[in-house]
Amino acid sequence: GAASATGCDADFGVSLAKRWRGTARECCSPPVRQKLAGAANASRLTCHLVQQTAHAGQGDQLLFGENVRLHFKDLVDGGGAIPKKAYSDYVKSKHNQGFSKIKWSRGTFGAACNPLATEGWTAGKFPGWNADWF
Repeated sequence: GAASATGCDADFGVSLAKRWRGTARECCSPPVRQKLAGAANASRLTCHLVQQTAHAGQGDQLLFGENVRLHFKDLVDGGGAIPKKAYSDYVKSKHNQGFSKIKWSRGTFGAACNPLATEGWTAGKFPGWNADWF
């Protein structure tokens, strides 16, 4: 087989996707009573944290959620005023990453599970635009 990509070569395409998949850790587990009952509707979050070459911070975190709630209020209120402003600010900033994400309202994302800080569910493991989740 082909040699594994390293450095910047490992930060794009299939190599990056494989790296992210390989870091899967359940970071928010269903409550014990739901586990014991085998509840099919229990929430579960899996964190995928990868440190990319030349990226600041503790890494780039992807989150896979099962049986979660997403409230779309921030996307539709005022005819989509929040995403329209975010897009406009991002373009005006000449693509400054500080303007690239929507600042979600508290309660936008919800799940019935127990967060596991030891498995990656800490504010420091998520980008600043999601800091309000903690």
